[in-house]
Amino acid sequence: MPQIKDFYSRDTDAPKYSEKRLEVDEALDDLIIKIENTLFTNKTEVLGAEDFGCDLDSLIFSITNNEDIIRNKIGQQIVEYCLTGYDGFNVDVHVKYFTAENRNGCFIDIIVNDKRVVGVLY
Repeated sequence: MPQIKDFYSRDTDAPKYSEKRLEVDEALDDLIIKIENTLFTNKTEVLGAEDFGCDLDSLIFSITNNEDIIRNKIGQQIVEYCLTGYDGFNVDVHVKYFTAENRNGCFIDIIVNDKRVVGVLY
């Protein structure tokens, strides 16, 4: 039985965008695209799935959330919406606030099988 493939949906501004791809043919690429879509979608933006999306602005800039809460909420989204049907992928989320001379921010790294596949700087 042939494996069903997903449409290639990476944003044209994404660093690894390829305009010649129509479908995702590798499981890791498919997982990364799903994680990126989940990270950068706000809650209520997807009809019929009001809880889908990490809503990063609200997570990171809330005065009640710390690194552990953010990591757990992102991890829950990944487990619920990205890992269904995938065996053999170990996904870990690292969140770290930082203070620099001219700004404060937050690093979010998504690690799959001990390799950073998505990095976000806020």
